[in-house]
Amino acid sequence: MGFLKKIFGFGKDFADEKDMWIKSATITTEQEQLASLTARQLAFEICVQRIAKAISKCEFRTYEKKKEKKNSFYYLLNVKPNYNQSSTEFWNEFIHKLYYDDEVLVVQRADKLFIADSFTVDDKIVFGEHVFKDIHIGDITLNSDYKQSRVMHFKLGNEKIKEYLDGTLALQTSLIQTALSSYKRANGFKMKAHIGRMQANKDLEDKINDLLNNQVKTFMKADNALLPEYEGLTFDEFGTEKKNIVTTRDIKALLDDTLELTCKAFLIPVNICNGDVADTSKAVDDFLTFCLDSIVKLIQDEINGKHYTEDEYLKGTYMKINTQAIKHIDALDMANSVDKLISSGVYSINNILRILGEEEIDEKWANEHYITKNYSGIDSTGQSLSEKGGKTNAEDEGNANANAS
Repeated sequence: MGFLKKIFGFGKDFADEKDMWIKSATITTEQEQLASLTARQLAFEICVQRIAKAISKCEFRTYEKKKEKKNSFYYLLNVKPNYNQSSTEFWNEFIHKLYYDDEVLVVQRADKLFIADSFTVDDKIVFGEHVFKDIHIGDITLNSDYKQSRVMHFKLGNEKIKEYLDGTLALQTSLIQTALSSYKRANGFKMKAHIGRMQANKDLEDKINDLLNNQVKTFMKADNALLPEYEGLTFDEFGTEKKNIVTTRDIKALLDDTLELTCKAFLIPVNICNGDVADTSKAVDDFLTFCLDSIVKLIQDEINGKHYTEDEYLKGTYMKINTQAIKHIDALDMANSVDKLISSGVYSINNILRILGEEEIDEKWANEHYITKNYSGIDSTGQSLSEKGGKTNAEDEGNANANAS
């Protein structure tokens, strides 16, 4: 009976085996939790990436006395903010910290822009500037404290939304974990061993233990394998009748729900993130209007408030973020629109070339604005007719009155 005790769990060996299976089950549960948490994190990262890539495509235009001028600050914002980052890398890191930490601190040193990895702030001061301390940039800790006017501090203010989203997605995580467990149970392969009356001996006991604990596992996992058969020991599959089976489609639906909830929290149209191409143009417009415009305003206000004085700003020296590059523009598709924009005098030829991503023409006429006669004012139309010997409405009325008298 010794080996039967071990097989059916009446001895110390079974307790050890039970502990092993419990540990195995715990690992499986942890893996399921990790998978569901990863889905939640993936949805958050997809949304942040969409915003980061959009912002990095924007052009940060600098103006001096209401005229656009590319200066050294323009180069910092659009090309090379610091020694080790391009503008794309810089703004990608910026947006990630903004959404993950709800705030970003940018320090300007040696005419370069650096994003702080961590810092503390004394924000209890009401009638004065907040003070930033213990600023860490990479492996360097800045010794001096910085007042609010010396840094650019961007605060998203979405702490509550993130908190609510975390609570909602925690429920979604639980549902995904349950679905994964149900799928694994429903599609698992289960067998039971029938052990007949055998003559117990140490050699047979060791063989059966090895068979159940090692060989059967290898046999069930292998594509091609051989399993020895012992007289009095048979295996039968059981639990083959499955009802309400959870499929991969059910799990995918839960993952899609997770992404949709996250998109709603970010104010991003779902098809921007899930790859659905239906009505993409409208989705991009909504993305710009409800999501990006507020982020652009946040960045723009803080940079203008810190980099320029009040007098400079009011006289037309400022920075403005242009979001036109976010949309892909095809010159052939917008040919009619280009004609209207130029003929109405709204845009110059160089303005249009810049929108299309083409090189501007270094000629004076390319910067001039043109307007067709269809858009001429009433006064200019009357003057034009007089110059050509034509008659205006007023002249027609005067002639008509003279003839009547």
